[in-house]
Amino acid sequence: MRNSAGAEWRTLQLYRLLGPRANVTVWSDEAPDPRMAALLPIRRIRMHRLQLPWTGTLVMVGVYHRYGRWIHLARPSRIVLIYNTDDPALLRRRLARAAAWRRVPVEVVFASTWLRDSVGVAGPVQPSPIDLARFYPSASARDGQPFTVGRLSRDVPDKHHAGDPGLYRRLASAGMSVRILGGKVLRAELSGDAGVTLLAAGVEEAGAFLRGLDCFLYRTHAGYREPSGRVVQEAMACGVPVVCAAGGGYEELIEHGRNGFLFGSDDEALAIVARLRAEPALRASIGAAGRRTIEALFSPEALARISDFYLSGGGQR
Repeated sequence: MRNSAGAEWRTLQLYRLLGPRANVTVWSDEAPDPRMAALLPIRRIRMHRLQLPWTGTLVMVGVYHRYGRWIHLARPSRIVLIYNTDDPALLRRRLARAAAWRRVPVEVVFASTWLRDSVGVAGPVQPSPIDLARFYPSASARDGQPFTVGRLSRDVPDKHHAGDPGLYRRLASAGMSVRILGGKVLRAELSGDAGVTLLAAGVEEAGAFLRGLDCFLYRTHAGYREPSGRVVQEAMACGVPVVCAAGGGYEELIEHGRNGFLFGSDDEALAIVARLRAEPALRASIGAAGRRTIEALFSPEALARISDFYLSGGGQR
């Protein structure tokens, strides 16, 4: 848990979801991100002290971290692997390794339907739970303030499309304010551009940042397909209209023109954003529909089904 990415936030929410019903321990064989360590108790795996997860249900969140030698000592009664990165070859290697060191079947949970279909492995699709008490709509309208378009993500190149700087300039030239949380990686292309504010990831609280937007505009690098798009769910939960490039895992949640919008080109994106700017009632209706979508996705009944899945075969992690 070195970086605060989607896997870490999923881990946090699963801990909070399962904790009231089971003995749950979060383990890491790397030094955790201090921000994450402040939010939940994390135990370091230390082979020389035999401090490691021994029994119960072992949930491996993500496939991109190598499994340490401790894995050969663990004796889990059940293994669940959460696949949330588009890397089929890596998934196959992790499954082969897991099959070699344990005699219990490995169950795979997928972050989105397309991700499951892309590898041809059976398993349930589970969205990554988000905290609806943290991500909620603003209580007041943004009337009289500059129309603001923005997005947030980790501050890495894969999270940004090559055409984003040009698109942001066009939005700014049309008189809109553009704010990118996690956008310092774009400073070479956009430094000094009036109307575009690039912020380091984490310098503003995510929920408050989203509530300061009139529109959430999102796409990623052409070579990276977003597995699920947790940040899109967070924006929808905040009642902010989302305008997203077609093709990501979030597309499974968005009904174009009802609870969000999908676009295929810069011109399409600009036209949608311009319409949202001109029609406050449309912004309100799209934002409200997005909030309802996320409330249904993470209703008490839906969360209970997720919780039941993990607790049905063991009850510990």
